[in-house]
Amino acid sequence: MKATRLLFLFILLAINGKLAAEDYQPTKHSVFASVGDGWLDEGILSSKSSDMGYRGIHNGFLVHVGYDYQFKKNMAIGGLIENYNLSKSSNISEHPETPTKARINLTYIAPQFSYSFPIQDVKNLRANFRIGTGYVLCSESVRTQGIPGFVENHTTPGWGLNINIELEWRLSQKFGITASVGCDILHYKEIYETEDFRMTEWVAAEPLTMLLGVKYHF
Repeated sequence: MKATRLLFLFILLAINGKLAAEDYQPTKHSVFASVGDGWLDEGILSSKSSDMGYRGIHNGFLVHVGYDYQFKKNMAIGGLIENYNLSKSSNISEHPETPTKARINLTYIAPQFSYSFPIQDVKNLRANFRIGTGYVLCSESVRTQGIPGFVENHTTPGWGLNINIELEWRLSQKFGITASVGCDILHYKEIYETEDFRMTEWVAAEPLTMLLGVKYHF
């Protein structure tokens, strides 16, 4: 939550015009990296068995890196890679007496389109709207106590959509700091199996993210 407080503080300072610097020229290329919190809201789209019982909101850690090429004034295309890690626990309905723990790693890779514009009356502060759609890879490790040998590892594909709103304050011609909020819509498959049952689910996840990062222009 510390990152969340820093994010809102940065936005408030920027809007009030308390951050000032010299004017810098736009560049054609930029790379960026951010870290922060993510809140994953999961729900089952379809299932061949019953619910695992832990659908809901889960908190995790997010890493966000990418590249932009400005092909026209205020417009850019590029790519984004996101990595989201979280843990969750539940009780499988087929074995209600046995707690289950799952560790999930979501990797999202997508081409991007972005539109940016300066914030009036605040020097070197720009807003950037980003959207993209691409590939999701879900890697999941499930461990259940009380069922011998029930440690399952699965990697399954999916697809997703991302929307991000970012503020960037240019510190120099080459460097800037960023604060962003975003929402992803991710669809992927989860598989669970033991000796006496197997479950396959298509899951819809909607991570809400808050990130702080840096951007390098060249």
